[in-house]
Amino acid sequence: TSLASNLLQLSGVAFQLRERLSVDNWRTINRLTRNLARARANRVRSGTAFDLLDRTVLSLMTLAGFALDGMTRDQGWRLLSLGRRIERLQFLWLSLRHALHAPAESGLEWLLELADSIVTYRSRYMARPERLPVFDLLLLDPGNPRSVIFQVAGIRDYIDRLADQFGPL
Repeated sequence: TSLASNLLQLSGVAFQLRERLSVDNWRTINRLTRNLARARANRVRSGTAFDLLDRTVLSLMTLAGFALDGMTRDQGWRLLSLGRRIERLQFLWLSLRHALHAPAESGLEWLLELADSIVTYRSRYMARPERLPVFDLLLLDPGNPRSVIFQVAGIRDYIDRLADQFGPL
């Protein structure tokens, strides 16, 4: 369940499906596994580990971009998008729960950063993050693509589209 084992599994699956991957996808996956092999060969210090994690995140974002940009919008893409929305919803929900149980004086800027909503919050409120506006933005704002309600609506839309195509689920 570690990042390293997941990257190795990704590499193995990619190898099995290599004829279906673009050169850019394949190059990015190879870069991920090379970085992992280098990190395993050398004892990684904390500063180097953060650099490795940063490069890994960038590569994973690149792969996600390839999937969003280059995939045909068929059932496979819908299922991939559905899974991404469910994961985002789960992560956001756990983060919100943690923030609810945190002391009120601990601040909520970290939560907005984590939810990639700090810019939206600042443009709307132009004030330090306060509990009610933060939770409203992250829970109930249908215009915020990182909110719970936005993710739920997207999940519902994908399920409806799949049901239209294949019958009730």
